[in-house]
Amino acid sequence: SCREKGANMVRLHLDVESYSEADLKTEGVYRYAADPSTELLCLSYCFDDGPVFLWVPCDKVGPKLAALIAQHIPTNVLIQKAVPADLRAHIASGGEIRAFNAQFERVVLNGTAGKKVKFPEITIAQSRCVAAKARCHGLPGNLGDAAEAVGAPPKNEFGKAAMLSLCRPRSGAVKRYDMEEDADKYATLYKYNVEDTEAERGVDDLIPDLTISEQAIWEMDQRVNSFGIRIDRQAIADVQFLVDEYKGELADLCATLTGHRPSQREKIADWVRVNGYPSLTDLQSETVQQAVKDPACPEPVRRVLQVYSSYGAKAVSKFESMVRMAGEDDRLRGMFLHYGAGPGRWASLGVQLQNLARPTIEDPELAIEIFKARDLDWVKFLYPENPIKVFASTVRGMLIPSPGKRILAMDFAGIESRLTAWVFGEDWK
Repeated sequence: SCREKGANMVRLHLDVESYSEADLKTEGVYRYAADPSTELLCLSYCFDDGPVFLWVPCDKVGPKLAALIAQHIPTNVLIQKAVPADLRAHIASGGEIRAFNAQFERVVLNGTAGKKVKFPEITIAQSRCVAAKARCHGLPGNLGDAAEAVGAPPKNEFGKAAMLSLCRPRSGAVKRYDMEEDADKYATLYKYNVEDTEAERGVDDLIPDLTISEQAIWEMDQRVNSFGIRIDRQAIADVQFLVDEYKGELADLCATLTGHRPSQREKIADWVRVNGYPSLTDLQSETVQQAVKDPACPEPVRRVLQVYSSYGAKAVSKFESMVRMAGEDDRLRGMFLHYGAGPGRWASLGVQLQNLARPTIEDPELAIEIFKARDLDWVKFLYPENPIKVFASTVRGMLIPSPGKRILAMDFAGIESRLTAWVFGEDWK
């Protein structure tokens, strides 16, 4: 074991399973946690090397589900609405909490789901993220792979299907599975939840803790992610109006030129091959760019590929992502992942704020003002280049400071080449 605990230090390990009508993947954990529909399905926890407890926050379960719980999780099951007393006391006293991707547990339990069951607030300072530990030691950042890599108790992959079916709304008129009618799904979920905590504890035991300085950096990361950055929602609405109008024009032009809409990917590819450019392999962005520059590409085909490329430009999709992931106070949160890449740098999540289009026009702020008129012809008149590039040039400008504040942006110059020189002892560089 790699634990280095003080004599009186008690570690609480926990794992949460929750339901929400919000889409965690597309809306992010902060929007997910704030959604009115989000609720706690179950929570498993243990203290140090003690037994794992399962808490199901409801008054009672039906006989079918009770029998399945007794069969699969015969001990340490708490069916009650109230937060278990030992859990509440530990958290309320500032006791240490460990979880794999601790941000999710903290944000969800501090959000709508936790408020519904009067869960005590979890602070960043008392949280320890085992996923961050794994990434810092060059191990996978997901629980199943990390457990396999270090020989910890395995994650129950069999229960994943049940978890996904219960944590999201069903299609059709009935949104939720019934706890008694679909008792097998719930019993599988509860077992999955318990085994996740066992796997997380096993990984935690086998990986050294973050250093004091790295833990401080992780806590700073959590504060930054919680504070977020503000977006200009009205300006985004203006540019999105113009983007939609222009993409409508592109779709009509593509249909006129080829008989197909830009969304009909394979039919567009076949049209290109039949009409003078048979060597086209696919419609990936790089392939299309190479084809447009190829002298052998006929002009009509080049025109179609340019229309298709403009229609599917990823840079302007960030406007929709910003609106979808921003909170009610217009702030994007949870956009960065601590130690998300091998060298230790942050990785981008959600809107991918580390990968924003560089402006191709001189004054993006002026363009944002022009967009207020929502006049596409006026934009085309003022900017002779591709309107999509004009729109993409304003993505950075949609990140704004709070009133009376400024945003200061900075970056390391040539950081990769400098680090490479340092690794290889190239002192002259």
